[in-house]
Amino acid sequence: MNRRERDLVSLFNTLWFRDFPITPVHTDFGRRAVWTTHIASVIKQAADLLGYFTCFETGNRTDAVIQTAKRRSWAKVEWEWIQPRFEARVNEIQKLSNASKLDPEALSVYVGYSDIRHHDANLESIQRQWTSDGQLIAFVIQFEIRGRTR
Repeated sequence: MNRRERDLVSLFNTLWFRDFPITPVHTDFGRRAVWTTHIASVIKQAADLLGYFTCFETGNRTDAVIQTAKRRSWAKVEWEWIQPRFEARVNEIQKLSNASKLDPEALSVYVGYSDIRHHDANLESIQRQWTSDGQLIAFVIQFEIRGRTR
């Protein structure tokens, strides 16, 4: 992993807790749209700080493509609310894997969620679905179920 990739990981981990969508008075903390918007915001801020540009829903409906000033893909980013172990319903990792085979220079980044009780199964599923020789950075946010919410 090179310096810029390590910087992306550090920035993502730092920015994840900035404007985090769970606060004691926040009523919508379990809503999927809130989390999706938060991920997009974190990816955009990290790309900005790295000197790159972020394009959303481009290139075969990729959630985000991080590009250089010359419009070359630096990273392709996918995120998913559904846990990776539900492979029949989650295609983001396979989509990234296929894109990596076509554009091996671009970094692949997956952001997903994992119920702490099924974390090993989710990690195994990611490994099974990733069939490219390219590099995948996977941010897997663990959660616990309380009632009907994460």
